[in-house]
Amino acid sequence: MITSTRRRRVRLGAALTLAGALVLAPVTAFAAEPGADAPTTTGAEEAQRTTETGAVVESPAPSDTAASTPAADPADPSGTPASTPAAEAPAADATEDAAEAPAPAETPVADATEDAPDAPAPAETPAATDETAGADALAAGELMNYVVNVDPTEPATAAARDAVVAAGGVVLMSYPEIGVVTAQSTDDGFLDAIRASSGVQSAGPTRQAAVTEGAVPTGWAGGTLAIDRPRAEGGATAAPLESQQWDMTAIGAPEARSIEPGDSDVLVGVLDSGIDITHPDLATQVDPAASVGCSVNGIPDQDVSAWVPVDDSESHGSHVAGTIGADADGQGITGIAPGVTLASVKVVNYDGFIYPEYALCGFMWAAAEGMDVTNNSYYVDPWAFWCEGQPEQQPALDAVEKAVAWSQQQGVLNVAAAGNEDYDLANKTTESTSPDDGVYDAEGNHVSGPRIIEDRDVSQGCVDLPAGVDGVVTVASVAQQPDGSVAKSSFSNYGEGEIDIAAPGSAILSTVFGGRYDVYSGTSMASPHVAGVAALLASVHPDASPAELQALLTSQATDLGDTELYGAGLVDAFAAVTEDLDLGPIAAVADGTIQAGVPFRLRGANLTPGDVFALSIATDGGTQPVASLDSVSVDENGDLDAIVTVPPETPTGPAVLSPLGGATTAPFTVLVTVTAPLAGPVVTSPAQGAELEPGTVAVTGTGVPAARIQVVLATSGGDMLRSDDVSVTADSAAAALAAPASTPFDPERSLTFGETFVDAAGDWSIDFTSVPAGDYIVAGQGFLADDSVTLTGPAVGFSVVGDAAAVPDPSAPPAVDVPAGDVPPVVVPAGGPTALAYTGSESTPVMGAAAALVLAGLAFTVAAAVRRRRPRAEEARVGSVADRTTD
Repeated sequence: MITSTRRRRVRLGAALTLAGALVLAPVTAFAAEPGADAPTTTGAEEAQRTTETGAVVESPAPSDTAASTPAADPADPSGTPASTPAAEAPAADATEDAAEAPAPAETPVADATEDAPDAPAPAETPAATDETAGADALAAGELMNYVVNVDPTEPATAAARDAVVAAGGVVLMSYPEIGVVTAQSTDDGFLDAIRASSGVQSAGPTRQAAVTEGAVPTGWAGGTLAIDRPRAEGGATAAPLESQQWDMTAIGAPEARSIEPGDSDVLVGVLDSGIDITHPDLATQVDPAASVGCSVNGIPDQDVSAWVPVDDSESHGSHVAGTIGADADGQGITGIAPGVTLASVKVVNYDGFIYPEYALCGFMWAAAEGMDVTNNSYYVDPWAFWCEGQPEQQPALDAVEKAVAWSQQQGVLNVAAAGNEDYDLANKTTESTSPDDGVYDAEGNHVSGPRIIEDRDVSQGCVDLPAGVDGVVTVASVAQQPDGSVAKSSFSNYGEGEIDIAAPGSAILSTVFGGRYDVYSGTSMASPHVAGVAALLASVHPDASPAELQALLTSQATDLGDTELYGAGLVDAFAAVTEDLDLGPIAAVADGTIQAGVPFRLRGANLTPGDVFALSIATDGGTQPVASLDSVSVDENGDLDAIVTVPPETPTGPAVLSPLGGATTAPFTVLVTVTAPLAGPVVTSPAQGAELEPGTVAVTGTGVPAARIQVVLATSGGDMLRSDDVSVTADSAAAALAAPASTPFDPERSLTFGETFVDAAGDWSIDFTSVPAGDYIVAGQGFLADDSVTLTGPAVGFSVVGDAAAVPDPSAPPAVDVPAGDVPPVVVPAGGPTALAYTGSESTPVMGAAAALVLAGLAFTVAAAVRRRRPRAEEARVGSVADRTTD
């Protein structure tokens, strides 16, 4: 089930109590338009229930064009219905919006809380039982939908259709491949009559409440399935919001799609609430010819209005779709497999319900269309678990199971969310949320339809549809931890032998209705990660069966330890496109692009286990070793996962990363594009060409807030080192890291390093004391919290003029001297900045080679500026300010 943010029905007074708590909850927000609504789609018992939202507005707010859609006329005897009526979307009142308010990003709402709107009726109302739950819904004359099971043959199905008509019903759909007919009737005796018909194995209602989407016309003869499908195309560039997609980094998706973005011949069905095809990141990704609406009586309708969302309350499907295959168009986000084709299969009605006839339509459509993968982030209403042996449940359970099995036989791999109740699926006991389609008033009093059954026994023969069906890949959710690792999301269901695999599901940024982006949480968000990786597998293994794709998913997963919580482990997109393919040694970086001076992740596979080698980068400027690491190590499985930084001075443009040496039998190369580094800090004082008095020189400037700034002050005396002679010792590098904000200057030394930090306003300052008369150059370089290193900022030349003798401060630490000659670099002591905390990696200290190289680069810049300035030193003292400006 998926619960709309604009419900037509208030399903318990407890929702009001929940509203107060949720309205106060913090929201993970990325809003460019503070006034934009945050589309929360938090379904009841399934993964949608713990959705967290924060409006992320990257496109203009939607226009008012998505109101109600025109009603359909499905009375087409050919079996292809016209447009499907979509429920009119009234404006939500403040109470309903509050009840659906998002949960805090770090602590997703537990199922017990989200189940509050579905809590039992007041105590004075007699408790319902399995036999009495639907009594009110089955009152005389109420419109109901039914499922009829027969042998999977055309004659048996035709006989069932005749029996439906003879019993006073209307055939909705028939599926001879699996022996299922869906029907509609208001006749009190319809169910008894159809059950007594020859050849009928079982028959029962698909829901406990009366049909709300309306009756089909009397002459409606039932539908059939047939369609051809053209293909959409995906892009191949990085997206600005990718840095906020922690989930993609966790599973290696950016590196994977640099190797294989997905094949457009792979079709992924999103069985959900519809996909917004006006969204910039989805507009080119969806195949209209393969899309369908199933949420009106389970009758397939290909009119666009039948398979797109009506408003932001139906954003759930668009969010799921974005995770799987959002376009790599340079804007917004990028999905796991942007090159595959998506199909919108709308199986959720506007009230958020997914009834069996909707699911039947969806799975059978997927089979008829030859879809490779489907994602199913829902459970089938009105029962949280459908139980064998119950006449109100068994027929629909059997029908959906047959539809799923048929789709698998036709080559469809179905992926489903495990659910959000923090419930042990391997040891079911009771549940108190079903049936969930009754109507209650604001005070929690039962109005009509079924009553919830308290402590319903689900311990034997009860199945979560569709996640619990054989062959369906069941996905649990993980959340990112402060150290960058992952662990079970608090809401995620679990169970030994029930969970197949895990994926990120907490605080997931993706596409939503109206061209916007939002953060949701739930196993609904975890499932599409696995569907996206399955699509990559289908791209590189085009002949693999669903069972073989599932085996690859689980065998390539990263072991997380507890199989009860995580199944085979964390899904791995990079492994999907590099392993089991006979590719030989291979490596990649995210989207094939690196930024000079900014740490990036390098992943490799099929390397020699235990291999250790250094890296080099070849550019138009020559080949140089990568600064941040002396070497990288391959694990026992032949995999490489390292955080690497190339120097900020690395030339931009095409480049090649490769090993300098090691035991790899076939060394790999990684083609990358190097982009410009971060700009260095700017010195605002002294001004260029300024004349100062001897003593303390205050240096001020601007930079990135919270960045650490290393400032170098250099003389222009005759003993100034040439830039190609500069070498930095480990001791000098360590001293520079620990230098105080007030640093003494020794005129007999060439370079003096000091350190300071940028404040929240973007300003920094440092004092150099005991500065005598002479010509000087000052410049700075920035170091960010994520270990990024900026270019050295523009050097500023100035003069100190006067005869006053500078008195050194005997209590101050000595200045850092940078001697000439080659000094082997050594490791900087721990305590410096830490490495990026990518998922699954530990923070690491900065290596001495990197620090030395950075400081040397800083010295080069200053030395070069001094060398240019020195021939004009005397002129600078007597000329104009313009004359004193350095080149």
